[in-house]
Amino acid sequence: MKMTHGHSKAGEKRMKNRITNLLCICLLILLSVLMLVACENKNSSDASGKIRVAVITKTTTSKFFMIVFSGAETAASEYNIILTCEGPDNENDYGKQNELISKAIEDKVDAIVISAIDKDNSTKILEKAQKKGIHIIVIDSGINSDIVEARIETDNYDAGRKMALALIKEENYEGRKIGIVNFNSDSENVLGRESGFKDTIEMDGRAEIVGRINVDSNVTKAKNGSLDFIDTYPEIDTIVTFNEWTTLGVGYAIEERDLQDEIKVIGFDNNVISVAMLESGEIDGLIVQNPYAMGYLGVEIAYQLIKENTLVETDIITDIMYITRDNLYEQASQEILFPLEEDK
Repeated sequence: MKMTHGHSKAGEKRMKNRITNLLCICLLILLSVLMLVACENKNSSDASGKIRVAVITKTTTSKFFMIVFSGAETAASEYNIILTCEGPDNENDYGKQNELISKAIEDKVDAIVISAIDKDNSTKILEKAQKKGIHIIVIDSGINSDIVEARIETDNYDAGRKMALALIKEENYEGRKIGIVNFNSDSENVLGRESGFKDTIEMDGRAEIVGRINVDSNVTKAKNGSLDFIDTYPEIDTIVTFNEWTTLGVGYAIEERDLQDEIKVIGFDNNVISVAMLESGEIDGLIVQNPYAMGYLGVEIAYQLIKENTLVETDIITDIMYITRDNLYEQASQEILFPLEEDK
């Protein structure tokens, strides 16, 4: 196992990757616009007698939340619901998210389906919504309050545990030096993922977590933070990270330093760029969630609460899958990686 970080040239490959990535980013922006237009078109229709649901996510620009919106839109069409899909531009901006919650209250929606940026700092405004008769449903990442009527999310602790087990099963696992690149420490889901990972690694005892950092949940900050992290801990041979943006940031750092043969990367979530990095070697594994189900079930449960005043399930755990280059092209992997394409 190599323990030094080379700086070999890979200019041609990087140029091709960057052109591909630029095209992928353009596609993601287009998909984001189309999803938001679809939701806004719902909101512009005749509201008389119809249920109104606001889906408020951490951001509107990640593929993860685009797929959430797609699932929500499908359910809204099936149940004849007026739907809005909104979120901040910045996944750390809980203040803007709280403004969107206030707007939903002013609009007199019947339910708010939310992925909370901060488990504590949105509690008060959501409690205000609940007191006005608005149903509160959590997807992906919750709040510290008992006002939540239903939760649809990944078992985040188990997801972190599965990341660790994927490493532990490898033949050359013993003696690994692991670094953790994480994002907003006030987000409920991130705490569970890191805890599950750390507990499992420490219980096994054959590898060492040598360092960790928190970065803002955006690609640039994650990349720059990862580069500094690698310089600070040159012994690191494995990096794990826990959401879409930090996964991309780590991948770009590995590409820039040409370290794909020296540092193993396991990330979280997916988009066309991270899948391309999985193919080319900057990323070695992805824990992929099921955001389509989160969006669909969030809106469906809102309908059940409002129209039927009953729930069959109040806590729903959605599926996850660990994807590597070995199973990337299997049908089950393709279906969970590209649900928007499957839905067309």
